Amino acid sequence: MKRVILALVILSIIAAGCGNQKQGTSATFIGGDKGVTLSFVEGSPPDEAFDAGQRPFDVVVQLNNVGEYDVSQNHVLVKVSGLSPNDFGVLSQDLVKRASEPLTKTQKDPNGDTILAGSISTVEFTNLRYLPVLSGPTTFPVRVDVCYKYGTISESTLCIKENPLDERQQSVCKVNEAKTVENSGAPVKVTGLREFAKGRDQVGFTFTIEKTGTGDLFRPESDCNANTDSIVDENKVFVSVDTRLSDLKCTGLQGGSDTSGYAVLYSGSGGLSRAITCTQGLPPRVTAFPQLVRITLEYDYKDFISKPIVIKHG
Repeated sequence: MKRVILALVILSIIAAGCGNQKQGTSATFIGGDKGVTLSFVEGSPPDEAFDAGQRPFDVVVQLNNVGEYDVSQNHVLVKVSGLSPNDFGVLSQDLVKRASEPLTKTQKDPNGDTILAGSISTVEFTNLRYLPVLSGPTTFPVRVDVCYKYGTISESTLCIKENPLDERQQSVCKVNEAKTVENSGAPVKVTGLREFAKGRDQVGFTFTIEKTGTGDLFRPESDCNANTDSIVDENKVFVSVDTRLSDLKCTGLQGGSDTSGYAVLYSGSGGLSRAITCTQGLPPRVTAFPQLVRITLEYDYKDFISKPIVIKHG
């Protein structure tokens, strides 16, 4: 009896593992929902300073690329708000800067055994001084917004076979099912992909793009609408789909080609997301085989940090 119970326990563990395999722990990528993280360097800004320009201070932001996408310094825009340029002795343009060096991605080593940390950089806003004279302590909110261009690589596998409508014969892969998706570490990703038969010589697949990070999303290379109040670039991602097979067409993409273009993510109960559907024509007399599909997402991403500073009367 004990042997029977033990066997049932083992079988239940195996079944649970099989049931969860679609979720998958990424072997190809490190994964995660973050791109570039932000933090203030300790003491910059300080907790307090004095009026009448008596104690200059700095605001220094540390940028750490913990995701899996390289970022050019030209595609990083850092802006300080909450402080009046006139009162703090600077010009408006002094509170906006680009990064001074690229932010290389976090990645696995060639053997996949070790994680190589991404680069860390700082952006400095120096010699800020509160010039007016106060009657008493006053708190100012120091906020730093960072906009950067980022990207995601998502990979899954399609089943390519002759007459995908015929499910009577067993083959090396299955068409009509949800597929495992692996994503590089980034705040936007493909959260699901399902393949289905569309005819004797076609298969289709639908995938869902979802914003999983906490920041804001914009069209790539828009600087996160830094110079406009228009909403036309908000929640917009550039999508490229590649199966390395001809006769691939995708719907729901604009301003590109049959396999690439912009997609606008819409707000729903689960956050911002968008479903895209593609049709893959099959070559004649094809044998059954699994085929990699790679989906590349590019976008501008905006995040912020804030800290209060108390200006005291000296």
